[in-house]
Amino acid sequence: MKKILTAVAGLIGCLFLFVGCGGETKITYVPGPDYEPNYTEKGTVEGLIQSADGALSGVKITLGDKTATSMRSGKFILRSTDLNGGKLTFSKDGYFDYRYKLEADDFKDGKAYVEVTLTQKASVSGTVKGSWGDYLGGVKVTSGGVETYTNEDGTYELDGVLAKDGILTFSKDGWGTITKLVRGDWFDESGKASGMDIEMHRTATLRGRVTDGKNGLAGVEVICGSARTVTDENGYYFLDGIFPENAAAHRYYGYHVEYKLDGYTTQVLTVDFVAAGYDTARDVILVK
Repeated sequence: MKKILTAVAGLIGCLFLFVGCGGETKITYVPGPDYEPNYTEKGTVEGLIQSADGALSGVKITLGDKTATSMRSGKFILRSTDLNGGKLTFSKDGYFDYRYKLEADDFKDGKAYVEVTLTQKASVSGTVKGSWGDYLGGVKVTSGGVETYTNEDGTYELDGVLAKDGILTFSKDGWGTITKLVRGDWFDESGKASGMDIEMHRTATLRGRVTDGKNGLAGVEVICGSARTVTDENGYYFLDGIFPENAAAHRYYGYHVEYKLDGYTTQVLTVDFVAAGYDTARDVILVK
């Protein structure tokens, strides 16, 4: 019996030593050779966003599944970002989106700093007329990736224009194409430019055949103002992009058209496109 009691007392003593006075069990895990931590080291992206007028608030910044909004000071901060970087996107209504490729090298001690200037979108409006004062509807007005068409009264309004160093293009079949460089001083403080009125001119076409009196002549250069073409292997030509209304002298006295080929006498015709119609045909004979 004494041996049994002694054994029980020994077991109880071992239990007390194992549990401790506080009743807590301390277990230590030792990682094996295949142990990997279940977390990824993260970084922070900070920066400043401005416009041409200074700090810009309310800009949404996106990096993967992380988002932030710039404060009144234009500053922003993105926490717990991937140190490998990614595509930063900055967006705000009324401004062009800006994208920045964030690289791992941009992080120094887990922090990356980015400064961005957003460009305000602008609006251009005006009227398009023909050279004789007629309003032109259906004129395509484009700038960058945005476009619109003039109404029947020739008026147009185009939103989303780059307010500096952009290109405005006006085009319509039979009226050619006009391009204008967008200037910053066109726009008011709200980013609008009104009164951008354009005058367009009808274009004419000239077609026909050039021969030596019997056979067609290939390679004859046909010139009318700034428009140029050459005859095909059978002597036929088609010349478009002629502006017969560009100058009063041409409007009333016609346009000079030259036909030139080495070894032949240059032939010059006077064509009255306005009287004869905008699609005019002329056949020409060149002599040596």
